[in-house]
Amino acid sequence: FVTDPWIKFNLAIESGDMTIAKETALSMNRRDAWRVLADTASKYGDMQLGQLANSKANNLSGLAHQCLLTGNMNTLQALVDKSKDSNFQMQYSLFTGDVARRLQILVDANQLPLAHALAMSNDCLLYTSDAADEEDSVDLGGRRIIKKKKKKKKTLWENR
Repeated sequence: FVTDPWIKFNLAIESGDMTIAKETALSMNRRDAWRVLADTASKYGDMQLGQLANSKANNLSGLAHQCLLTGNMNTLQALVDKSKDSNFQMQYSLFTGDVARRLQILVDANQLPLAHALAMSNDCLLYTSDAADEEDSVDLGGRRIIKKKKKKKKTLWENR
């Protein structure tokens, strides 16, 4: 019926036939087709196809959003580790809870007051000297983050 792959792809997208859209996108292997397929698959609730399409399109932001939606924090952490974009790393390390990465980004950007505020708000100490060699510290290129040990609070019935 239709021989042009781009037209076939667009017709499949318009009609909601994700199987034909995926097959056509695989045969064309175009970034713009993968992006359209990722958006459409997400709208139809096919998160697996959306993740595949976003990875083929090298759309880390879209893939990271889908990891957040599905709760796939291991893949999200791998994306943060893979990315060279410090803005991406900062934004998504908020979701993964990676304080050390956020501190490293701020220190690398010479945003020491922000790094200090972040360290203090997360019960960490940011030292400008790496003279201390504690086991629970993270080296930040001459700076060290040491996580404070939290004291266990006694409850009313433990005081008796």
